[in-house]
Amino acid sequence: MSLTMSILFIIFMSRTISLYLGSPFLTASRVLGDFGQLLLLSLIVLIVLVLASLALFTTEVIVGEKRLPLLARVYARSVLGRGSSKVEIDSLVPEARSLYEKGAFGESVLYSMASLELALRNNLDLPEGVGFGRLLGTVREKLEGVISVEELIEIRRLRNSAAHPSPERQVTKQDAEQVLHLVENILQKLQASYQVILREVARDQLDKIAGRNHEIVNKAILLLGQEPRPKGSKRLAEGNLWLVRAGQYRISYSIDDEQRQIIVVQVTKHTKPT
Repeated sequence: MSLTMSILFIIFMSRTISLYLGSPFLTASRVLGDFGQLLLLSLIVLIVLVLASLALFTTEVIVGEKRLPLLARVYARSVLGRGSSKVEIDSLVPEARSLYEKGAFGESVLYSMASLELALRNNLDLPEGVGFGRLLGTVREKLEGVISVEELIEIRRLRNSAAHPSPERQVTKQDAEQVLHLVENILQKLQASYQVILREVARDQLDKIAGRNHEIVNKAILLLGQEPRPKGSKRLAEGNLWLVRAGQYRISYSIDDEQRQIIVVQVTKHTKPT
C-alpha cells in the first residue's frame, strides 16, 4: 500500500511541477481533478486489500482453527466454497452418535444432517452451497426408488427444530435416534457398489414389518448393495430371480450386473410347510 501511495505522490508532484513550468497541456483544475481520481483509485485499492485480508484471515485462521467445533468448520468452508477433508466428513456421523449418547440430541441431529447433505452433494456431483431444496429435486430425479424423499423431508423438519428450538418444540431422544437411523441407512445406500431399488410392492411389504424383524430385513436388503449374492442366497429357476432369507422373511430380487442394480421384487414371510 505504501508503494502505491508513493507512486501516486510522484505522479501528482510531476504534474504540479509541469504546471508551474508553464506546460500548455495542464491547468490547476486539471491537476486537482486528476489527483482526485488518483485518490479515488487508491481508496478502491485499499478496500480491495482490506477485503482480501479479511478473506485470507477467515479462510486460513478461522476455518482452519482446530479449536472450532467440527460442524462450524464444515459449514464455514461450505459457505466459502471450500470442500471439507474426507476425515472431517467421515467424522460427522460418529460425532453425532457421541453427542446422542451424551444427551445432546439437538446437536446430534445437526451433525447427522450435515453428514447427509455432504454425502448427497458429493454423490450427485453438486457444487458447494447448494440448498436442500435443490438436493431434494435432484434426489427425485436421479435416486428415486433408492432414497425416500419423504425421509429426507422428515430429517429436514427435525433439523429445523434443532436449529431453531422453542419451548413448544424441543428435539427429543427419539427424534435424534430416528435421524441417526435414517441417515446411517441412506449413507449405506449411497456407498453400496450396487444400487438397491425397491419395487412399490416390496416397499409396502417392508413398511408393514414391525420391530426387530424390520431391522433385520432392512439390513439384509441394504447389504445386497455390497454383496448381491450373499452366502445362503439361491437363484430361482424362473428368470433372473434370486432369493435370500432374512430372519422369518424371504427377499426376492433380481440382479442387473451391467447397470449394477438390485431390484427387490417382494418381501414375504416364510411359512413352514405343514
